[in-house]
This record gives sequence, C-alpha cells and structure tokens, in this order.
Amino acid sequence: MNIVLKTKEDVEQFFSGDGATLIGTAPDMAGSQIVVTEKAQQGGCVLCCGEGVVLTSTKLTFAGPGAVVFIAGGNSGLRLDATVHGGCTFAIGSDTYTNGPLHLIVSERRSVLIGDRGLISFDVWIRTADPHLVYRAEDGRRINPSRDVVIGDHVWLGQSAMVLKGTAIGSGSIVGGGAVVAGKAIPSNTSWAGNPARQIGRGVFFDGACVHGWTCEQTERFQVSKDRKWVYAGAPARSDSGLVRLADRLAETADPRERLALIQEAYGASEKNRFAIAEAADSVPRPSLARRILRAARRGVGRS
Repeated sequence: MNIVLKTKEDVEQFFSGDGATLIGTAPDMAGSQIVVTEKAQQGGCVLCCGEGVVLTSTKLTFAGPGAVVFIAGGNSGLRLDATVHGGCTFAIGSDTYTNGPLHLIVSERRSVLIGDRGLISFDVWIRTADPHLVYRAEDGRRINPSRDVVIGDHVWLGQSAMVLKGTAIGSGSIVGGGAVVAGKAIPSNTSWAGNPARQIGRGVFFDGACVHGWTCEQTERFQVSKDRKWVYAGAPARSDSGLVRLADRLAETADPRERLALIQEAYGASEKNRFAIAEAADSVPRPSLARRILRAARRGVGRS
C-alpha cells in the first residue's frame, strides 16, 4: 500500500525512519503530497531539501528503492508532478520558477538534473525513457536505451515543451513553446524551436522579467540591455560540462547516499560556466556557396 505524506511533519516522520533518509529540512507542503510506493518502501530513498523549500500543488512520487531527490534552497513556490523510479536521481537547483506543474518521469536508473534559476512555463514534460522496448528486427538487439536529461543554469523552457532522453541544454539557453527536444546537445546562449527542435538563434540571452502588464515607458526603457550576466562566454565542450559529467558519474554509482554527495559537490560549485555548453565547431553553419563567392569577389576588388 502506498504511503501518502501531506504535511511537513509527515515528511519528517517518514524520512527519519528505517530505510529512508532526510537531509536538510523537510519542505513546506502547500496543497502537496509526497507518495512513497510499496516498491520504494523497500528502502534507500533519499530526500534532500535546502532552506525555505515550499512545494505548491505538487505530487512527488518515490516509485522505487534508492530513488534520490535533491531540491536546493530558495524554491519557495515549486510546482512538480514528478515520478522518480528506483535507482534514479532528480535534482533541481535554487530559485527555479515553475508557471505550472513541471511533469517529469525519471526511469531505468537515469537522472534528470536541472540547474539554478530555471524559468519553466506551463505543461512542460521531461522524460528519460520511451519507455517501452524497441528492438532491431535483424538481430533482436534493443535500440532505445534510456538516457539522462541535463539542463543548466538560467534556462527557459517554453509552454508545452518536451525534453526527452539524451538531451543536454547548456546554461542560458531557450527552448520555445511546443518544441520537442530529443537527444540533442543545446549550446549555451542559443534558442531552439519546432518539432523536432532546431536551432533558430545563437548569441542570445534572456531576462526573467515579465512584460504582460508593461506600460509604453517600460517597453521603451528595456529595448537595450547592458547587463551581460547571462552570457556564458568560454563555455566548455558538452563532454566537459558539469552536469554531463555528474550524470555520467551518477549512472555508475548505485548507492543513493553516494549519489547525493556527488550532487551536492556539483551544485555547490560557484563557477559561472559550471553547467554551460559550448557550441561544437562543426555545428556552426557555413555561409552559402553564393555568399562565399560574393565575399571572395569583394576581397579580390582592386588587387589586379
């Protein structure tokens, strides 16, 4: 029988008992519930919350033994519809804004890792599995393994976006409304849209201010931003990005307490580019043939 925890005191009592661990402070539960399934009651589940975490209209399900959930401090109105299966990890950084429940399912011992200051709109979905099995007809080998999803600091996920297995999104990027991102590496300070998602902008950044009720004066005042704090220059390659490295290490670590220690170390780093991702050199589009010919012609003017 599932256990349903509806108050802060319920959470403290359950996670202080045998087989479960609470690190930090139990979250305030504003119309929320944490569900612990029968499988998860076998033990090893870990919940780590920072100071001031408030879960609002949330359903967080520990669906198997050894599930780890890390929620950094400063999340005072977090909305989640999250299921974390056995041996899986879900981590979300501080000061993340959810404009409706963030739906996610973490499956098959994989991880969903989200950095600080995320901006997440309505009806966003994140999944690490398909989840049904697909095999190659030729030899019967499985061809759809589950994979991690990692999302850096200060990332904007637009309304109804779907972020699927194998996706890595670098800090400072934008995924547009209705986009479907599967297995892609999204560099920092780029914008993507469509199904399947494709890059529509590079060298961009966003500010979290909301324009809905702005006056003409406000609109005019913010036509230019001189603030470059959301520009992630000098970002590392995808394989060297902090969250990608963390996900790889988590996949090799079965013990839930050891996984939590790895998360705390990575999220404790203060370097700006800790979760950034550089654009791969071979992904920068070359000018069209006609444009290259025109440039060559211009360079040749006056040289004869």
